[in-house]
Amino acid sequence: AKSHKKHVLSWEGLLELGRALQSDRLDERLTKVAINQCCSLVYATSNKGVMLSHDNLTWGAKMALGVIRAPGFNRTPSPGEEVMLSFLPLAHISTQLIDIYYMISVAGTLIFPATNILHNQEHFFNALKEVPMTVLYGPPLVFERLYHKLVEMRRTLSGLQKSIMDWSASQVRGRRKDFIVPQTDIK
Repeated sequence: AKSHKKHVLSWEGLLELGRALQSDRLDERLTKVAINQCCSLVYATSNKGVMLSHDNLTWGAKMALGVIRAPGFNRTPSPGEEVMLSFLPLAHISTQLIDIYYMISVAGTLIFPATNILHNQEHFFNALKEVPMTVLYGPPLVFERLYHKLVEMRRTLSGLQKSIMDWSASQVRGRRKDFIVPQTDIK
């Protein structure tokens, strides 16, 4: 079996490689990027590849900004202000679009957990507590977990704490009439 270790770089090794390059190399590469050139290949379960171009991904990232930071309601984030936890497989284009290209477009901070937290609820909720995220992206499973965690939390609260949680949920429901906010008063 062949070893591919010689092709794997540490972060420090990557930084060293970057420092050794001439400063005009990046500008030279950027001038060669053109419309409809392949930027990423994504493979479907049928083993067919889909070519995504630079302009396609740039447009997708701008559209994601419009959804995440609804224009007219939210200002565009300052560089470094948007923070996101990346816990989904980067093989999916939706994850690539949000985790990589959207975060690059807003100069955000993307945090990768040290372990796989997607299928371990304890690690998942610990990561949510630890990372001060401004965006949470994921499949319905993620939001179902959050909902059930809130319902479970509400059951353990005292009367005053429960009232504060209910008031907070009602404020969200009042402001976001176009979204469905689940009731937390399940017995």
